[in-house]
Parts: sequence; structure tokens; C-alpha cells
Amino acid sequence: MCQHVARRANEEDQQLGKFFQARFKAVRLLDEQALLACTWSRRAGIDLNPIRATLAETLESSEFTSVQRRIQTLQQSQASTLSASAQQQAITRPANQPAQEVQPKSGGSRRIPDQFLAPVSLDGHNAAPLGPVLNQAGTRCSDKGFLPMSLGDYLQLLDWTGRQLARGKKGRIPATIEPIL
Repeated sequence: MCQHVARRANEEDQQLGKFFQARFKAVRLLDEQALLACTWSRRAGIDLNPIRATLAETLESSEFTSVQRRIQTLQQSQASTLSASAQQQAITRPANQPAQEVQPKSGGSRRIPDQFLAPVSLDGHNAAPLGPVLNQAGTRCSDKGFLPMSLGDYLQLLDWTGRQLARGKKGRIPATIEPIL
């Protein structure tokens, strides 16, 4: 069975020799430019797929993508920062000012939408060890990022890329929509 499939695939691809001999090759990415180019072409293509297919108009509304999860986590983080700020103001308010209703958070830990994704930012990438940096919580394989840029820079670049018309694709982020950050 395997030999039959391999021969047929070789015939279709006009290849000789072992089935996997020339099809799959590893290429070393020797510098940040190569890493960025490789990562960007793959990652942006995946994150922008719903937009290019006209299934979504914005990164925030692109269902089932890692960028949507990262944005949700960023929004949750900003909301909790604002909530903590409101609690601090309620504690330190002047005596003559009425107290604001501050609801305590219940449940302890909230679900983080992107907790299973590796971080974007390759923090301290010059000193980072080769290979993965194991995640202590067990929610993902590695805590090591994959790009020498911050999440904000990644989102801005992705937003800009999504606004450009791609050859052979119908969709893009409309110019009437505000930039992501």
C-alpha cells in the first residue's frame, strides 16, 4: 500500500528516489530578518485568513484565530487594570465624596483566552537559550516568544498588512475602520 502511494506521488510530482527525499527540507534561519520573514509569511497568512476571505472585517472579529485570542486577553488585561484603578480610587476618595459601587471579582482565576499560545515577544532574545523555555503552569509547551517585537508592534503590523490589498484575495480591513491600537 505505502509503496503504491509513494510511486503514484512520485509520478504525479515527477520525482525520483525515496518518497520524502526532496520534498521536505529544513532551512536554517540564521538572523532576525530570516526569522521575521518566515514567521510573518506564515503567521500573518493564518491570522488574516478570515479577513482575506471576507468572513471578518477586523482582527477582533476574525473568529478562531490566535490574533483574536491575543486581543481578547489584552482587552481583559486592560479592563482588570481599570477595575483595580477604580477600586483604589474608592479606597482613597475624600470623605465628602460619595462611594462608588465596586463589585468584588468572584471566582478567583479568570480564563485567559490566549493562555495556550506561545507569547509573541521574544523577550531578551539575545540572551535566550536555544530551544523551548518550558511553561511552569503546563498550559503551553514553551514560554519563549517567536518574534523580536512586542505584541503591540505585532498587532499594528498585522493591522497594516490587513489593510493592504493582497493579490488574488477579495478582503481587507476597510480604511474607514480605526487602526487597532
